[in-house]
Amino acid sequence: MQLVHGPANSLPLLGFGLPGVVTIHDLAIYDHPEWFPAGQWFATRVVVPQSVNRARVIICPSTATSKALVRHFRSRFLVPDEMIIRKGERGRGMFFISSGAVEVVLPSERIRLGSGEFFGEMALLTRRRRQADVISLGYGRVLELPGADLQRFLSHYPRAKAEIERIGEERARTGERLNA
Repeated sequence: MQLVHGPANSLPLLGFGLPGVVTIHDLAIYDHPEWFPAGQWFATRVVVPQSVNRARVIICPSTATSKALVRHFRSRFLVPDEMIIRKGERGRGMFFISSGAVEVVLPSERIRLGSGEFFGEMALLTRRRRQADVISLGYGRVLELPGADLQRFLSHYPRAKAEIERIGEERARTGERLNA
């Protein structure tokens, strides 16, 4: 049997059409980002999540790593035209796109988001109801961060907090412009 094995937390970005097996040794970069050099966002937001979602088998050498994996990566499979978020709903979580693409349906515009991007944060940051529908454009996978975990996540990851808040403010300005 042919397969691709990623022995160090990741699979190649191009899967070569082969099943993948990834070994996750630890997730310290998620629990203690201050221990690592700055600029690791691509690995933490794209490479590792995408590897976890694409792997047919995940090897964790310890129970602690297995528990951390489940805690950090709540994965959800998407099908074409799936309504992920419905306008007017209360925000219960935000989503990181691991693979595939979604469309944010605003009153006068549609915005496409793809792998490595996120959505659903606005309702959580502003404590308002959802302002747009979000629909899957095809098969894909998202990682869901429940609202109850968001504040803890933001307090542990100051760089992620700054980026989410920056993009949230930018999206709020865009929303105000579109609704004017």
